[in-house]
Amino acid sequence: MTSAPPDPRSHWPVPVGMISILYGLAYGGLSVGQHWHSITGRDLVQVALSAWILAGGIGVLLQQSWGRVALLSGSYLLLAELTLVLCVVVMATAYNWSRQPDFLQSAYSSRCHLRWPRGRCFWSSGSGASQSETKSGTNGTSAGRRALLANRELPMDAADTSNQERSILESLDALLRSPSVRAAIEPVVERVGRKLAGAPTAVMAWEPLPLAIYGPSLPPFLQSSWVFILRSQTATGAERHPNSRQRMMSYRGIGDMQTGGPGRWKSNPLVSDPAADLEKRWISIPVNVWHQCVVPEGNWVVVSFHTVPAEELIEERPEADDEERTRQKTYLGTT
Repeated sequence: MTSAPPDPRSHWPVPVGMISILYGLAYGGLSVGQHWHSITGRDLVQVALSAWILAGGIGVLLQQSWGRVALLSGSYLLLAELTLVLCVVVMATAYNWSRQPDFLQSAYSSRCHLRWPRGRCFWSSGSGASQSETKSGTNGTSAGRRALLANRELPMDAADTSNQERSILESLDALLRSPSVRAAIEPVVERVGRKLAGAPTAVMAWEPLPLAIYGPSLPPFLQSSWVFILRSQTATGAERHPNSRQRMMSYRGIGDMQTGGPGRWKSNPLVSDPAADLEKRWISIPVNVWHQCVVPEGNWVVVSFHTVPAEELIEERPEADDEERTRQKTYLGTT
């Protein structure tokens, strides 16, 4: 007597379907839940695989052939994803991670930072402003606390800030290319120019810009914007901001924004040509980093953004007779 052929579905018992469903829910839930405010490209891959395996488990429970196909293909994709992660880990261990191909860095470091309630996101490789930005602030002052809160809106990872900064600078660059924004800036540039002309001994003059000119597209962690005009053929001298990160664009003219401090200045020449590369027009200076402007022939007009309100922005300079000591002041109310 010939026995009946085995039912193919007997190879896919109910426990397999249940385990697949539970695994899909747990795997996807953990990927999203642990990084909800900083979802990486890898998290998105994990969520997609979880959904695929979850669908396969449901199909197996329903004894559908597509369920087996989905479960098998999901398993193979998961194995491929884990293999890729292993390769990236090995490469990062054996070599300097910053030298790895851009597509590997971006695929596993791209983050979408969700900012409530506006719900905007910046896609970037990395995660925010520098760590010094979140650590600094004037002790015990409302300015320091406001700076910390403002900077925490942008989660960060010290290993890959450069790509994240580029994303932020690109968004600001787009704003400053707007004809309406430039039309609002021009009268301020004229006023500041007259102020500098009226103070022959001053090396620079400034005025804050109303944030309303940028509209709702301005990132919320940026709390003030400024026009500075730096006098021709001068050096402004060493200064730093203990409570704010500075992002600055060359608006008109040319100059050298040097960073590092006395004895170790690094040159960062900037131009105002809109066709020039972003790095030749913009600079991002973390909290507490010494900087100075060196200006050749012709006044230099710059537009900057800070992470504290205008009335709280602190300028810190070394004392003329003792570089180990510093003095602080706010910009508003001074010339």
